[in-house]
Amino acid sequence: MTAPKTPSVVLDWGDSRHWSAKSRPCEYCPGLTHLLDDEGRPAHKTCAEAAAAAAAVAVVDAYRQEGAWAR
Repeated sequence: MTAPKTPSVVLDWGDSRHWSAKSRPCEYCPGLTHLLDDEGRPAHKTCAEAAAAAAAVAVVDAYRQEGAWAR
C-alpha cells in the first residue's frame, strides 16, 4: 500500500469579509496580516491553507490508527 499524497488546500478568500483595515499578528506565524480566516481570526492565506492541509493529514493518520484504512 502506498501512502496518500499530502493534500493541497486552496481557500477562496476573494470577498471583503477576509480583509481587515487593521494589521494584526497571524494565528499561525509571527507575521502581521490584514487577512482574516472564516472565523474572523487574523491569518495569512498561505498559513491557513497549510494548517488546513495539516489537519487533513491528521484525520487520515487517526483513521489509519483505527485500522479502518486497511479494510
